[in-house]
Amino acid sequence: MDFWQHFIAIFISLFVITDPFGNIGIFLSITEGDDASFRRKQAFKGSLYSFLLMFVFFIGGTYIMEFFGITLDGVRIGGGLIVSRIGFSLLSPKEENSHSSDEKQESTKMADISFCPLALPLIAGPGALAVVIAASAKIKEGTSGDDWSAYLAVSLAIAAVSLVTWICLRHSDLLLRVLGVNGMNAITRIMGFLLICIAIQMMITGAEHLLHSWGFISSGAHEAFSQATKHFAF
Repeated sequence: MDFWQHFIAIFISLFVITDPFGNIGIFLSITEGDDASFRRKQAFKGSLYSFLLMFVFFIGGTYIMEFFGITLDGVRIGGGLIVSRIGFSLLSPKEENSHSSDEKQESTKMADISFCPLALPLIAGPGALAVVIAASAKIKEGTSGDDWSAYLAVSLAIAAVSLVTWICLRHSDLLLRVLGVNGMNAITRIMGFLLICIAIQMMITGAEHLLHSWGFISSGAHEAFSQATKHFAF
């Protein structure tokens, strides 16, 4: 897999999982009482924390797996289940009307909301980390020690998703005016559908490798499946 295939695969996967459009509603509901400069500062801080955390997991993901005795197949299957759960939530988003006016008023008084815009990865959660860890392990097992192009591609993809997420959150008012509530909900539902597709691919790939290692799938079938899924980063 070349540089751009790694970059595009990870960028699309992380962007769909983080769903900055869906998180704009969360961001606005918590920061509606703050001035614009404070909102931008917190959005930048949250995105910076997110990028650093994702990069740490990308660099050290394989060592974490080895320490806890987790296999790459386990990450694929577990991450797929988590991502599918996130996807179903996005397909049926809960309305915020259930919150009382007192809760909304209290939320605007928070002194530090830097963790509010952490769509990557604290809101999207372990699904994004599973994608990054699986990508890290796949690159480690599929490239030579001198080939840093794959690591560079995924690192840039993480940075690009962080930047796009921050831009979306910073200009959340403009996006909301341009797209409207219905437009935002439509994009979120599309993201949810794509999330489920990513989750199914992750679980099928992981399950196929496990079945092959247990001897339930022939080498020929394993090779055919590997060729069919070789363009995926996880």
